[in-house]
Amino acid sequence: ALEIENPGYELIYPGAIDQTLYSFGDGYTIEGTGGYGIYVTGENVTVQNCNLEVGGNNGIVYDSVSDGTITNNDITMNGGAGYGMHLASALNSVITDNNITTNGSNAFGMSLSSSSNSVIKDNNITTTGSSGYGIFIHSSSNLTITENNITSNYSTIKIEDISENNAFLNNRLTSTTSYLI
Repeated sequence: ALEIENPGYELIYPGAIDQTLYSFGDGYTIEGTGGYGIYVTGENVTVQNCNLEVGGNNGIVYDSVSDGTITNNDITMNGGAGYGMHLASALNSVITDNNITTNGSNAFGMSLSSSSNSVIKDNNITTTGSSGYGIFIHSSSNLTITENNITSNYSTIKIEDISENNAFLNNRLTSTTSYLI
């Protein structure tokens, strides 16, 4: 199996346009201990079929990405805080069929900040930390969050600030110690 190991900002793709990043298939792993597993800016970019094992802050980050797709990835976060997946100022994203597990005390499965017009569907998200969220939504609107399985020791979904016109459909939410939403 191919393993890519880097201790800092692992794989950074600024300004990517019309690209598919990583279509490794089974048996390939991206491992890192700090920063990001994959960090992308640009448009029409797909990250698919990756196994990420990250001990740092974030598994996959889409920063100001428009028309991006993140699909069929396995992400494991073992750090104290951070995000399995983080979308910041992302537009028209499709996030499907990902498995996200976070084990840090304050780690979140997925975070959306200032993002809009996106679909989050058929993902399995598990957070085991004492104060982490399955999905954290901050100032994000026009999201469709549907058919996800979200399990959290703390809270499955947190919505804050001005987050409008979001649809939550047919999600399975399980909180083992605190709040569902």
